[in-house]
Amino acid sequence: MKKGIRQLSKICLASGIILTQVSTLGSFSTIAYAMTENQVSDFIIKADKDQVKINENIVLTLEGIHTQDQKIEVVLPDGMKLNEKETAKLNEKNPAIGTIQMTDESVIKIERTSEGVEVGKVFLVITGKVAGEHTITAKVQRENNEIETKVKVNVSENAKTNPKKIVEKPEGNDLGKVEESQQVELKENLQKSTVQSQNIPVQQSSYFKDAKTDVIPGDNAFVARFTSKTKVIVSDGIRSKWENLIVDNSHKTAVVTFTNVGYYKGKPVTLKVTLRNHSSAESWTSTEAYLFLYLKLGKEVDGSKSSVDMEYEFLDEEGNPFPIKTSLNYQGVNRAKYITIRNFNETISNMYASQDSPIQYDMLDGGAYRFHSDVKEWYGDPQKLTLTTKEVTHLKMHIENRESTESEVRYLTDFFPKVETPKVDAHNQSFQVANDPNISAEFIQTVPYLNQQRYIKQLSYLFTSNEGNQYAKSKWIVENIHGKDCSNWFTFEENSDGTTKIAAKPETLNNPNFYDNVYFFKKIYNFVGSETNPVDKSRLKQNSMYPIDFTVSQSVDGNVNHAKASGTTLVNYLSQVQVQHIDKETNQPIPNVQDTVVEGIITDPFRVEPIEIPGYQVVKNTPITGIFLPENQVFTHIYALVKATLEANDFSTVIGSIPTNPEELKTFILKEAKAEATELPSNTDITSQVEVDNGGLCNQIGSYTVTLRVKNVKKTITVNVIGGNLEFIEVPKTIAFENITIPSREKTVNRSNVQGEIVVSDKRENRKEWSVYVKQAKPLTSNEKDILPDALVYTQNGVDTVLNDQNYLVHSQKSSDYQNVHINWKDSEGIRLKVKPGPNVKVNETYQGELEWTLTDTPI
Repeated sequence: MKKGIRQLSKICLASGIILTQVSTLGSFSTIAYAMTENQVSDFIIKADKDQVKINENIVLTLEGIHTQDQKIEVVLPDGMKLNEKETAKLNEKNPAIGTIQMTDESVIKIERTSEGVEVGKVFLVITGKVAGEHTITAKVQRENNEIETKVKVNVSENAKTNPKKIVEKPEGNDLGKVEESQQVELKENLQKSTVQSQNIPVQQSSYFKDAKTDVIPGDNAFVARFTSKTKVIVSDGIRSKWENLIVDNSHKTAVVTFTNVGYYKGKPVTLKVTLRNHSSAESWTSTEAYLFLYLKLGKEVDGSKSSVDMEYEFLDEEGNPFPIKTSLNYQGVNRAKYITIRNFNETISNMYASQDSPIQYDMLDGGAYRFHSDVKEWYGDPQKLTLTTKEVTHLKMHIENRESTESEVRYLTDFFPKVETPKVDAHNQSFQVANDPNISAEFIQTVPYLNQQRYIKQLSYLFTSNEGNQYAKSKWIVENIHGKDCSNWFTFEENSDGTTKIAAKPETLNNPNFYDNVYFFKKIYNFVGSETNPVDKSRLKQNSMYPIDFTVSQSVDGNVNHAKASGTTLVNYLSQVQVQHIDKETNQPIPNVQDTVVEGIITDPFRVEPIEIPGYQVVKNTPITGIFLPENQVFTHIYALVKATLEANDFSTVIGSIPTNPEELKTFILKEAKAEATELPSNTDITSQVEVDNGGLCNQIGSYTVTLRVKNVKKTITVNVIGGNLEFIEVPKTIAFENITIPSREKTVNRSNVQGEIVVSDKRENRKEWSVYVKQAKPLTSNEKDILPDALVYTQNGVDTVLNDQNYLVHSQKSSDYQNVHINWKDSEGIRLKVKPGPNVKVNETYQGELEWTLTDTPI
């Protein structure tokens, strides 16, 4: 490849691909390499290929070298050698690398210029000398550890070369004689062995259009341009220091992607270019703005002339195939090169040339058309050829050098035929911040290259938009594809109906710099939403996007209906409020407490209350209020670490008194321990906030450790569970027999009222059987001293037993748990009254007596 090329031809920028045969003066060769910029998270070694021939170079890349790494080494197996010269070239732009040299032990040592500097990527050029599978090991010393990474490369024997034979081609084939080995190498790509038709003048093709009278449709005006927004991504091949991407005998393939090379139907276009070499000679393409996409065909090497496939892939922003129509402009179609278009019938719509053009084409197998001519001159209109495409995602070409010297194919943007003014395109946009100063309604106009006789005479637009109540129109800005402000090239007239008329000034249309460009017309809007001017939420589209709809009508050379386009700018109307919870003492977020995040529609109100945080108290217990704004808002609630006192006492309790319900047990512990919690400095009672770890406390005799916590205070107490007694909890206080009628004969009557009941508590540890006895301690006696000695009876199972001064067994049992036992009677059982006529039974008299109840665990 060459540096310092001087062109003897004029270079213009317009539209298409132009092939140019030029001469070179004082050129010299040099090669440098560059790899793709893949980011790697740790120390690795990569090879640019895993299959090579003997004596073929391999480029190794070391990545992930840390600043503290020591002793950076690469160990080569037998049969591999470091190419120090090419390695030095690869790393010449890396100031951190001092020396790279190979020791006698086949170890490559890499030294920094100084300690602690960032090394970045390190490139090593290795040559395989012996066939076989080779493992290359890279090492670094990182702190006290040695880290290794490996890569494998297969080296194979060189392919046997066929002896060169001269093969006579059929008469009329202008290739003359070629070497058979070269013919075989190219056959798989072009199938040269079968030419269906050859040397056909382009004027005889059904695709032919007269470049001086026929007009290229505006739909084919798109051409790729290198702009300030274009990003170059090399994913395969060697990239020189002059930004050339090279293919040669050892590196057959190169791939480069250019983002943002223009707009088609209002959408950005990405162009991916692939080169595949088919000869010993090298070829390369430019990856920079100067001579963008030009293809250089190197000079002949060992009888092999440059031969390269070139493929264009058109992609959208996401990397998906993007069908477009475009034009290929060739200048200098002469005897120095063949230009072949694959799948011609499927991809090309028309070919434009002059009536006196010497350009011819051959029809090859597979639907390929090969263009060439017999003239030496490369300049002049007769040597120009423009091909317009159908809607395609791929364009495949093959370029061959027919001479031993260098040749070029240049991608320029000049059009030879006249081009119809393309239709205006609406550019749909989306913005994430509602007050972004760049929010606009935008339409795009491509203006192709035109010579002075074909300049546009009139160009204007009528623009209307519906921005709703959230945006106000601000200003117009017009920029070309290179970012230059061209607003003063146009007039802007605001009409009473809200529309705007934009017109190109006469001097603009007569300015040659106006042509061969793309223009972006932007109506800028200011955000005016507010609390008093809220958004109409019914206007919002999916995902809370606010639309600004617009329409633009285009008038060209008096045709007011040349084109019309409509578009929408979408603005994200979902905003966010974030509330941080800050410790007053540290002024830092409280650990393990997540921020409160609230989402809402811009201009809607919001309210965020303080949250409860254990151990903290909000300093200002007021909500944060406001409206959602275009930008996300961050607020703070300040909290103070709460200090408290906690008092609690050890206590003992009788077995059986401990509740089994968790909440009841907590209340029991707080009550029995006389717990008191006070928040400071407010002296607020916070006993209800005390948390209790009961330590397994249950109705079993023993000692238990119970822990109480509140805020940041902890208190530990001991609870002793002890055995209790066998005892009455309650016995009936009164048993009444009221309104008794004296019968004519003996009768037993039921109680009319009982106050109280018999309740027995057994909290003894052994809980053996117990019994309840009753006896008459005092017989029923009136105020007149009349006694009813046998009147009280105890009825059980239908048998009445007269109560006297002897104990009578009422009930006995063994308690199964520590729950109280309730002894209740049916109406016809228990204590009853036996009434019979007699001298001591008197009308309207009240009798009183006493019963004695005995609880015992031993027989009486």
